[in-house]
Amino acid sequence: GSPVVTSLVPYAFALLDPRSGYPAGIRDPRWQQAVLDAGGDPGRIRDAAARLLTELCREIRAAGHTAGTGEAIETLRLACDLATLRGLAAPGRGELLEAVTSVLGQGGPPPGRVLETVLVGTDRGRLAPGTPRSGLGPRVEAELASLRLPGPGSAGHREVRLSPLRSALDARREILLQRLKEC
Repeated sequence: GSPVVTSLVPYAFALLDPRSGYPAGIRDPRWQQAVLDAGGDPGRIRDAAARLLTELCREIRAAGHTAGTGEAIETLRLACDLATLRGLAAPGRGELLEAVTSVLGQGGPPPGRVLETVLVGTDRGRLAPGTPRSGLGPRVEAELASLRLPGPGSAGHREVRLSPLRSALDARREILLQRLKEC
């Protein structure tokens, strides 16, 4: 038979969150990543909370609602106070959500899906060079290379003018580009 190839898929925070349909996911992966990056340092966790709350207020304002600097400061203060009352060195996800609900949502969730957007994040991983890959991606990249067309690793944009009726190479390029357009 043919050799077995394993491959990895780059992660995406939106796909790791259980709300994406992945039941074993990590709730609010951007917040969890910030806590991990803080390395257990309560000051750095507090700073991460401040950054996320600032961004949350910015998103709420962009959605046409009121959420200024004062609300961001008060939300952070309340989250830190809740952590202290619970004997925690820094606010966790629960304290953050309670503070957001109390201050920014006036007892309910904040407007729109801004909380989910900010706490989930849009980060996307990258595979290390040389990581085994299988499937359509390597095949398309090989086709592009064989036809001397720019691929995903190409720097910048390049305009290519084709004359499919005059050149066999351009005719093959045209066919590949039309096939990719349909994907």
